[in-house]
Amino acid sequence: MAGLQLVTPATSPMGPFFGLPWQQEAIHDNIYTPRKYQVELLEAAIEHNTIVCLNTGSGKTFIAVLLTKELSHQIRGHYQENAKRTVFLVNTALTVVQQAAAVRTHSDLAVGEYTDVEESSAWTDQRWSQELIQNQVLVMTCHIFLYVLKNKILPLSKINLVVFDDCHLAITEHPYCEIMKLFEGSSCCPRILGLTASILNGKCDPSELEQKILSLERVLKSNAETATDLVVLDRYSSQPREVVLDCGPYLDKSGLSQCLQEELEEALHFLNDCNLCVTREDRDPTFISKQSTVWVSGALP
Repeated sequence: MAGLQLVTPATSPMGPFFGLPWQQEAIHDNIYTPRKYQVELLEAAIEHNTIVCLNTGSGKTFIAVLLTKELSHQIRGHYQENAKRTVFLVNTALTVVQQAAAVRTHSDLAVGEYTDVEESSAWTDQRWSQELIQNQVLVMTCHIFLYVLKNKILPLSKINLVVFDDCHLAITEHPYCEIMKLFEGSSCCPRILGLTASILNGKCDPSELEQKILSLERVLKSNAETATDLVVLDRYSSQPREVVLDCGPYLDKSGLSQCLQEELEEALHFLNDCNLCVTREDRDPTFISKQSTVWVSGALP
């Protein structure tokens, strides 16, 4: 048996407890193990362009990272050859930092962050070429990506996936809508993944709900999807925190409250004087009492 070395848990480079059944099952459970509904939506996103509709805190960004990793064979290798790039779009500069950190945490891909449209638009072609060569995932604001597309810095043929964070903004006058217009007529459109916690941007009449969803699907060329098991989803979503505040007696230092109270009491006193002693069924809403007529005529000069 010369040349063979027995590796036991105690001598394993992964630590003394690596290899034990309970330890193997616990690896990455809290970070990397996707939930059932995330796997369900990931499978849909692999098959076709998808709008993921999930509550805040339910892990939409993780689904985007999983899809990015699933398609990562297309962005690995040399950019000058066949490698493409994944673009993660957000609405604000602050969100760029957050989403870029999520991609780095859950993958080994090189991630570039782009937050300032004025700074980025001043870059030379050589600087942009360097960024595209070094980074496999480009997290940027929608305004910067619109500039990149219009100036043909990154052609659609070199993009394998575009993630739209807060994609419900696409049905308003927003750069997302302009970006999708640039996709029209292209023979090599990238895969599209939309993320939203509120598929409708603002209030909507229930009768218009279906039309609004269809409009968003049409703009993003995608199918709106959500979890089939909403009970399980609700366990992982952000829950409202209810706080009951017991307010003590109000102290009116300005005297405004007392003034308003006196005005209201005077108005109520006048209305009570105008009331007629008749049942509500017999009361004529157009009838003006004699008392109120006398009061008004006495008030006139």
